[in-house]
Amino acid sequence: MPRIGCMRRLTVVALAVVLGLTGCRDETTAPSGDSSPQLSQGSSRSISGWFHTQWGDPRGGRGSALVRHELIDDRGRATELLLDEGLLARLGGSLALSRKRVRIDGQEMAPGRIQVRSLEFEGAAGPAGAVSAEAAAVPRLGSHPYVTIGCKFSDIAAEPHTIATYTTWTTGTSYPGLNHYWPEQSFNQMNVTGSAMVGWYTLPQPRSYYVTTGGLNFAGLVADCTGAADPDVDFTQFYGINLQFNAVLDCCSWGGTRTLTLDGQTKAYGMTWMADWVDVAVYAHEEGHSLGLPHSSGPYGQTYDSRWDVMSNSYVFFDPAQGTYIPQHTISYHKDLLGWIPAARKLTVEASTNQTITLERLAQPGPGNYLMATIPIANAPGCFYTVEARRLVGSYDSHIPGNAVVLHRACPYGAQVVDVDNNGDPNDAGAQWTVGETFTDLANGITVAVNAQTTTGFQVTIKRGANNTWAGRASMAKARSAFALTSRGNLIYAIGGKSNGTILASVEAYNPTSNTWTSKAALPSARYDGNGAAVNSGLLYLPGGANSAGTLTKTLYVYNLSTNVWSTKVALPISSGCGASVVISGQVYVLTGCDGTSGYKGRLHRYSPASNTWTARATAPAAHGHPAVGVINGKLYVAGGRNATGAATGTVHVYDPATNTWSTTRPMPSARYGAAGQVINGKFYVVGGTNASGGILAETLVYDPATNLWSTKAPMPTARTRLGSAVINNLLYAVGGKVTTDLTKVERYTP
Repeated sequence: MPRIGCMRRLTVVALAVVLGLTGCRDETTAPSGDSSPQLSQGSSRSISGWFHTQWGDPRGGRGSALVRHELIDDRGRATELLLDEGLLARLGGSLALSRKRVRIDGQEMAPGRIQVRSLEFEGAAGPAGAVSAEAAAVPRLGSHPYVTIGCKFSDIAAEPHTIATYTTWTTGTSYPGLNHYWPEQSFNQMNVTGSAMVGWYTLPQPRSYYVTTGGLNFAGLVADCTGAADPDVDFTQFYGINLQFNAVLDCCSWGGTRTLTLDGQTKAYGMTWMADWVDVAVYAHEEGHSLGLPHSSGPYGQTYDSRWDVMSNSYVFFDPAQGTYIPQHTISYHKDLLGWIPAARKLTVEASTNQTITLERLAQPGPGNYLMATIPIANAPGCFYTVEARRLVGSYDSHIPGNAVVLHRACPYGAQVVDVDNNGDPNDAGAQWTVGETFTDLANGITVAVNAQTTTGFQVTIKRGANNTWAGRASMAKARSAFALTSRGNLIYAIGGKSNGTILASVEAYNPTSNTWTSKAALPSARYDGNGAAVNSGLLYLPGGANSAGTLTKTLYVYNLSTNVWSTKVALPISSGCGASVVISGQVYVLTGCDGTSGYKGRLHRYSPASNTWTARATAPAAHGHPAVGVINGKLYVAGGRNATGAATGTVHVYDPATNTWSTTRPMPSARYGAAGQVINGKFYVVGGTNASGGILAETLVYDPATNLWSTKAPMPTARTRLGSAVINNLLYAVGGKVTTDLTKVERYTP
């Protein structure tokens, strides 16, 4: 037959056949902590080579999963590593070490078997270094073709399936072929295009030579099966090698990696050793191991109990029309390990974060939204929760347990389903979060609430950190009060204001992720005591305000967030300041608290960006100078401020743009002006300000429209008035303001 992969004929450099026991570990055994097992008497050895792991899976998942580790040295010799799993977990798990060159120090227990005492990386040049969890899995992107080799033991003539069947399974580009399955799994980022099937070849030895009471002769099977196929296969053209045998092996079929020298090239191959009973679902599972994936499971010590993941229970659905079990998708933790989830579609939840996001389902997701969220677990260093959306959809995920948000607890030794009812079943309602349900980890201050089901996923709100707490953040470069503050995306903009007597034109932006401030283009001229700022469609609007001479203006400055350039639009109808601005349905509403005439006001105007025009709207029932404002369900809430005579008020008015009318709702518990207002999850937060007797406040008030009640929350660490506020990821930022002097301080509130 023509040589698969290339027409050239090269010589196979066969591995030395290493016999002996497999020394496999039952994978259900938990990592044992810090101590290694007691060593038997034997000589100390130090060897170098490539680290590999293989996983053994019994038929139907009936029995214990096995795992073995080995080192392949530069002469192709395999040494089995007896490695304490507690040590392995501390080093980042098998994925941190797989295919890496390492140096092993340990004690030889038998020929070809070493009890490991220490592991170090061995670089291509220079001294070895300590192994750490930073050694990540290599992304599996692009084409990863496999050659599947059918090999028959010399004493067994049976052929479990035809070559055509194996070819369909391992190379097929339509359901249920693996070149249809892996592209869907990887969001079309990995395929097995170029895969081939060859065989059958007859091995030189009977089954009893390769499968003994002591275990499986992995190296012998590799050497003899690849050697038989070498005249027909150019192995350099393949990522992986599936060895398909025509009888039962030991307990299991196996998948993992191995360094081989074939056709003049030494490299790490994805490897599987397949018994006669496998089908396409088992191929998907074992090829998953060969790509570097471990098992996942429920939290009950049963490797094959999770129907959410092909890398746990791959026997979820038998398709009689195809004559095979059908593999489902793997979990987000595994997809991320293989580099299939772009950084922009993975949310890592920071400490003291409260964020609402849309999660797309892992199978056939919609565009744009997140594919997973990860939440570090404070009391379990190195571990984190993953949050993913699963839906009954498509050819492969149509038989998972249900439509739900699913959480896993991921640690260096693998990922386990979070199952709160602790009933031994990680597939039932206790492991499925649906609309209206909330996962809570009180010890770590973590909640995941499912708000709604979307067409292709779920909307969730994730909190991490203590609730109702304030924390300091990086200060502004300039002290500011009576300034404008607004946010867009992941940036907060502080604009103009007073700085201990100096009127400012400067602008700076805060990035909560990096906790840093950077300068932006300055205003065309200085402004303070204006109407705040509002953002619409990438433009920041700054209406009115007083100039450096203290005169109120009608100017409308507009800042392009993309180009960092200011421009001027049509002026307001009146001189305007002491107020606030909001955006509702793409229109900018400006509430004027003072207009240069005597007393405070409550005049309202609407600016249309499309037509660059202003329209007067209904005036508020009472004056609101320096109020706190927020928008809830398309209505403008205006709380407190100064009344017409300048006294502090606690009155709250609500404006409905649809009817151009005002109404009154429950007043604040006490009067104040100069406070800041924001809306988080439909509740109106008011912080700081000056009370009726002139006292500066640290108070945090919250109004719930659903109950028409105000409540008091944790106060700010720093009392302040004439401050700015903004919300990013459901966290409230109190910025600047003044006490006796103007402030640079920034404090963040977690509701």
